[in-house]
Amino acid sequence: LSPSGDMREAASRLFALLHELDQSGSAIIHAERVPDDGLGRAINDRLYLTGKNWEHLYEIRLLPQSSVTPATPQ
Repeated sequence: LSPSGDMREAASRLFALLHELDQSGSAIIHAERVPDDGLGRAINDRLYLTGKNWEHLYEIRLLPQSSVTPATPQ
């Protein structure tokens, strides 16, 4: 959601993508958890609530947070 690891950018893009997915009627979402602090907690919370609130959503898989760190700009 953010190649640079910017949590604001990730949150903004996530919310836009969730809106698109809701409109498309997607049945499954796969998402990777983000660090659970600051804005990351809100992102993870939104993913959790999405799985509970969408009637047409069959499954949401929250994958463990990756050990890959974002690239740092040079």
